[in-house]
Amino acid sequence: MIYDQTGSITCAISARSFFQVNPIQTEVLYGKALEYTALIGE
Repeated sequence: MIYDQTGSITCAISARSFFQVNPIQTEVLYGKALEYTALIGE
């Protein structure tokens, strides 16, 4: 298992996982996911 941290998120990555290896694009991707889901923490 490989572990990667992006911002405050730590991901465990297995050999069968998809993971964006470009750290700049990863932050953009996560930001868009949060924007589109409109999560408010409740």
